[in-house]
Formats: sequence, C-alpha cells, structure tokens
Amino acid sequence: MADKIRVLIVDDSALVRDALKSILESDGSIEVVGMAKNGMEGVEKAFELKPDVVTMDLRMPMMDGLEAVARIMEENPIPIVVVSSMDMKVIIQALTIGAMDFVPVTGDMNAIAQDLLNKVKIASRVRPIRRFKIRISVPVRDFKRPENLKVVAIGISTGGPQALQVLLSHIPADFPGAILVVQHMSKGFIAGLVEWLKYTTKSEIKVAAEGDQIKSSTIFIAPESKIPIRRLHIFRQ
Repeated sequence: MADKIRVLIVDDSALVRDALKSILESDGSIEVVGMAKNGMEGVEKAFELKPDVVTMDLRMPMMDGLEAVARIMEENPIPIVVVSSMDMKVIIQALTIGAMDFVPVTGDMNAIAQDLLNKVKIASRVRPIRRFKIRISVPVRDFKRPENLKVVAIGISTGGPQALQVLLSHIPADFPGAILVVQHMSKGFIAGLVEWLKYTTKSEIKVAAEGDQIKSSTIFIAPESKIPIRRLHIFRQ
C-alpha cells in the first residue's frame, strides 16, 4: 500500500483548520499530520514534521502567511498550497516567493473541496523550487521577423505559475515565434498572473483577446473564457 500524503495545515481559524482537515482526510490517500494557528508555529512544525505538502493561510497573527512561505522556501523547501480569501495581488505575491498553487476561499468550504484535494495531490508529486531572487528584464533587442511564423504551445496546470515564470524568463526577446500558453488557474487570477510575469519576461506578454494577431516574440496567455480559434489571427509580414 502506498504511503499517504502527509499534510500540515496552517490557519489562524480553528473552524477552518477543522474543515480543511475533514476535507483532506475524506480522501484515504491523505493524512493530516499537524495543524498550526499562525505562521511562526507553521514554520516550526514544517521543519519538525517534514510534511509532503503545507496548506497555508495568508492573513495570520505573529507571522503572516507570506513571511512563513518565504521562510520555508528559503530554509527547507516544501510544496505549499495557499488556501486563503486574500485578494489576487497578495496571492500572486505568495506565488512569487515560492508557493506552488492556491485555492481561493469564498466562504463555502464544501465548494473548494475537490479543488483542494486535486491540488494537494499534484503538489505532493512536484519537487519544490528553492526561493530565488527575481531578475530584472533585459532591454528588448531588435530582430528580423522570420518569413514563416512558428508557434509554440504550452499547457500547464497545478504548480505551473513558478515553472512558467522560470521558463519564460529564459525566452530571449528576439524569439523567432509566438508562444501560446494555457494555464489552469482559478477564476479572476489570470490578469494578475500576467502582470507578475511581466517583471521577468523579456518578450511582450499579454492576455489573449478576440481579434489578436499572433506574432513573433509575443507571449499570449489564454483568458478565463475560451477564444474561438477563428478569432485569433496569424500575423505574417
């Protein structure tokens, strides 16, 4: 029998901790090995218990979730799934400093159950990336547009934002093709993801919109709603 996924829950609300424990342990492959009521206790238990995954709230006393994520990812990286009602900018900041993914809390814990279970399971299989400093984008260089446009398509799911940031930061400004990205992400967060990626991406990057012309050295991130293929136009010149 395979070992269970060992999870540490960090949240200042006892009610939320119990609800998350109930959701996680409803799946026989998951075991909650500890719970912490603030970031400081969360960091200590993460180092002591060495869980496979940590679920992390962001608004907590003594040490907030952002500082706790940073400490864990600097000293002993563990996959972290943010479970929080904080706004998009704060959650994107958590991804920037090392969190692997997030589950937005809207008030109904039952509504997030499947999303939480899926992301914890996937996170347990992903090797965490040690926190690193964000590099400043280099100036865009001039380039000659190729005669035949090439397109690279990337599909990415849980744990993707960090991997996507690393990948796109290595794409040169004169990349001779367009890059189309579909990132599975909770509703309302794609725009924030693109704003975050702009800090380390050399090429132009944007959320795709109806009527966009696909062109070289441009990265298009799929929006939350699907765009009919006939409305995206290949640009050759």
